[in-house]
Amino acid sequence: MKKLLVFLALTSLFATTAFAINDSGDNSLGVYFDAPDFNMNCIDYAVSIPFNMYFVLANCTEEVVGGFEFAWALDPEPVGQYFILGTILPPSSLNIGDNNNLIVGIGEPYYTEAATVLVEFNIMILSPGIFADITVGPSTPASIPLNAAFVSGDSVLFPMNYSTVDGTFVTVDYQGWVRPGVGTIGCPAPIAVEDASWGSVKSLFN
Repeated sequence: MKKLLVFLALTSLFATTAFAINDSGDNSLGVYFDAPDFNMNCIDYAVSIPFNMYFVLANCTEEVVGGFEFAWALDPEPVGQYFILGTILPPSSLNIGDNNNLIVGIGEPYYTEAATVLVEFNIMILSPGIFADITVGPSTPASIPLNAAFVSGDSVLFPMNYSTVDGTFVTVDYQGWVRPGVGTIGCPAPIAVEDASWGSVKSLFN
């Protein structure tokens, strides 16, 4: 019972905490790695160290989300080199798809914020040197052809827009998938100190 109460408290926090986000678009689907700020859409992962990845609906025009659907993939796909260790959906949710093809109904009012977390994944990558865009597109099947979508609290269906990758202009291909994507895995880490020696700088490229 105590564990259940803790779980309910955490899911309540998940649903109601207000977040800021550096995305001015309405109904804009993006992926981020830096809760609760949701501004970092690129991660330089460490091999075999789990990290969290959040799909976020920015600046939703509706007060309540009653469900959502979208698919996502890594491009290029690192077959057999990454694992989804855990998935967290909004409270009282049911996903009739799978981890990469989300078709989710939400059984209680899920109130929106500037950044509304739709799903959180805990991921571990076993291989070094993976560089992949995180693309998003319509679920299979799709309620709105060629579009990711969400449902408002009064059951009205809306298409989603998409965020950008560090200001890079994105396009949508003929199947409704974003290119190059809304985030990346394997971005180069910045140099942390300004007075780094030439040897430490040179080692980044070896």
